[in-house]
Amino acid sequence: MKYSQADIEKVRRDFAFTLKPWVDGSPHATMSEGSDWYSMLIGLPFEAFNMVWIASLSKDSLDAALSDLEQRNLAGHVRLSGAGLLHGKELLARGCTLGGGNALMAWYPDKNTETFKLRSGLDVRRITNAAELALMLEIFQSTFGINDVNMKIFSEFFDNWNIDHFLWGLFDGDVMVSIVTSTVFESNFGIYSMATPASAQKKGYGAQLLQYVQQFHARAGQDTGLLFATAAGKHLYDKLGWNTLEYTQYYSRKVS
Repeated sequence: MKYSQADIEKVRRDFAFTLKPWVDGSPHATMSEGSDWYSMLIGLPFEAFNMVWIASLSKDSLDAALSDLEQRNLAGHVRLSGAGLLHGKELLARGCTLGGGNALMAWYPDKNTETFKLRSGLDVRRITNAAELALMLEIFQSTFGINDVNMKIFSEFFDNWNIDHFLWGLFDGDVMVSIVTSTVFESNFGIYSMATPASAQKKGYGAQLLQYVQQFHARAGQDTGLLFATAAGKHLYDKLGWNTLEYTQYYSRKVS
């Protein structure tokens, strides 16, 4: 599927705003945007909780996008795409380090969406209690290699049941075998933090869970799914009909 520049610009904004439930759920958060940049700062002291996204070559846009992050001296991820990719040297000069790259991907319901059924013996649950949340966070920590100090921040954040997001766990019998988080903005849903523990990989669990969540959101009226894919995860998303719009780079801003 071919996307116009206008399509890509809309998806960038829509995906940035799928972070809004988390911004709204934090008393430390700030959110701002320009014509070609977005700053979505949850305000917690770990890079993953603060995102700046710049898709313009303009130095003024770069300065405006980074303003809150730098003035508050927060750790964060600064993502570049489109013409914004040319700001890499400037970010290095400002003390950021290159973290890696991701594909920006979109999904739309198709003829298989409504007919999908979970494999026999599997069960998807929306995580709504502390015991299952603890299991989910164990998988999250082991998969993404988060240290104990930063996991304490994640645990306290996700233990806020007033945040309007969806925490999902796939169970095979009594064992949680895959996790994912989704958020909603208008007719879009964002997919975050998908993980399957090493002992449960190569069994199709991730595909089962993601297809269930896609179906759930399509039935709820969200007709566009959005995510950033790592190189390791992209094969799964390609297989399930996700489309690549563009490639992005992200830089990490740390604080001492």
